[in-house]
Amino acid sequence: MLKVGVLGAGHLGKIHLRLLQESPKYELIGFYDPDAIIGKQVAQEFGYRYIDNLNKLIEEADVVDIVTPTLSHFDCAKKAMEKGKHIFIEKPITNTLEEAEELIILQDRYQVKGQVSPMTMTVGFIGLGNVGAKLAGSLRRNGVTLQ
Repeated sequence: MLKVGVLGAGHLGKIHLRLLQESPKYELIGFYDPDAIIGKQVAQEFGYRYIDNLNKLIEEADVVDIVTPTLSHFDCAKKAMEKGKHIFIEKPITNTLEEAEELIILQDRYQVKGQVSPMTMTVGFIGLGNVGAKLAGSLRRNGVTLQ
């Protein structure tokens, strides 16, 4: 059973936490949010384990589920991949095409798997137009799973 840690406890983060907690395929080890007040509130309200240190969460997890604001997706994913962790990223994958292409390179370098939220193909890439279509094609050709 893969151990999953969630980065981000906003609206979508709470959904990811709930679904992971209910899944028989994964072990939810906890979550990290940079806002300790929010982290503690979510932990108290829902009973999830709040890990107050990003590096500790990454070290404990096999998979890091990134549900943070888009501007932080690249840095969070890079940090997890450099530690040999698989990643799941909520849409959109990154803020720029260049960052997304760098994640493909990191995936190969560290022999980890990456997956983008299922909504990305229907919402995220369509919203990006031709750039999104090119990115989707590039990601598929380089082994990133898009579902």
